[in-house]
Amino acid sequence: MAISRMDIRLTFFVFAQLFSLAFGEDNNERDPRLSIFQVVKFSNDHCIGGSRNGTCFTQAECDNIAGSKDGTCADGFGVCCIVTLSVGQASSANNSYIIKSSTDILSSGGYQYTICPCSDDICRIKFDFDTFEISGPMTGDHGTVSSAAITVNAGTIIQAAGIGDCTIDSFSITSPSGRSSPVICGTNPNQHMILDVTGSECITVNLGIGGTSTVTRELDIKVIQYRCGDEQGGPSGCLQYYDMESHKIRSFNFPDVSNGAAIAYNYIHLSRQHYKACIRRSMSKQYLCYIGCTTIVGAVANTDGIIATNQPSFGLSQSPTAASAASIGTWCLTDFVSLGSTTTAAIAAILATTPDAVTSLANRYCGRYFQTGQSAAFITQSVCTVQVPYELGVDFDDDEVCTAVTNTSTCELFVTKNSLGGGGGILGFSLCYAQS
Repeated sequence: MAISRMDIRLTFFVFAQLFSLAFGEDNNERDPRLSIFQVVKFSNDHCIGGSRNGTCFTQAECDNIAGSKDGTCADGFGVCCIVTLSVGQASSANNSYIIKSSTDILSSGGYQYTICPCSDDICRIKFDFDTFEISGPMTGDHGTVSSAAITVNAGTIIQAAGIGDCTIDSFSITSPSGRSSPVICGTNPNQHMILDVTGSECITVNLGIGGTSTVTRELDIKVIQYRCGDEQGGPSGCLQYYDMESHKIRSFNFPDVSNGAAIAYNYIHLSRQHYKACIRRSMSKQYLCYIGCTTIVGAVANTDGIIATNQPSFGLSQSPTAASAASIGTWCLTDFVSLGSTTTAAIAAILATTPDAVTSLANRYCGRYFQTGQSAAFITQSVCTVQVPYELGVDFDDDEVCTAVTNTSTCELFVTKNSLGGGGGILGFSLCYAQS
């Protein structure tokens, strides 16, 4: 491309102005503190560092916020600044981190971190859990596994109220202007939380460490801030937001296993969970369908020859019958997920032509299978919704129920061992979704 005389004159003028600013018209006006590189301005954008992602700042700006350089940005004029919060520290840096290795968490007590908006137009702050391992909830006394069922000891009736409570370690996020997070604990890698903020109000991350634990405690959490109206931050009020056309949604403390993997009988969902996970509707997609990520049921002998019960990736509350069964609608009062009104008769007729896609007029789902009817018969099927915006409501109450160690209808802990064993009522869920 040829360079015109006008381009040459304009370039010369810009450099002349920069030279004048840096060195003055004469020696008396020269400011030794100002260099030509300080005149260069660039946006404090997201940057990719050598080991982590950070924010592009000058070296001086990065030093002022107690960050560390991890590569360069802005054509070498800036540094990719990584901010890792110390206990008790407040930060307004975007793309900051809360990191606690097993050697950092040595004693019991409370750890707090304060996250403030980086500008007045921030409305949502996301906490991405890359690594999340602290002590899990109270599990109760399942007893042993027999050829017919999980043997639940009588003492479980007394313990049931505390099952799912985070009695040793805990984690929560407090927002003064929006809804705070539920209290969680246990194993939660690849989970996330997003909270609402208003103006300059800061939110607080609370980590409580109890007594000794056999768990190697470790946290690696990335904090990302979103401006008002930024779709990536998700709608207000959604604790979780998924912008993928298909993915999976897990309750907190549900194991992060591959789809179809067997689920052991003694996983526990957490108490007092009330929030909603929201899903971005993809362009031209008309409905969304959920199915258990694992639909395996029944028993498999392990290498020791002991019978272990495999579960599907859904189990909430008591069963409506003595045998494991699914339940929907008004029967689901204690622990359940909700989808909004799922469909109409006209849409149901359309979806009926889709393989394995089954619709329901119910809103709430619980029991030992994730299905569209109140039935003890296990069927691999999808539950579809046309209700937008797409939202999965999660409601787990304070206590588990075990009025008698008899069957799945009297004790949420009870898991039968047969080809239709279903998920235990204290399990939680991992649901895979896809839009069509």
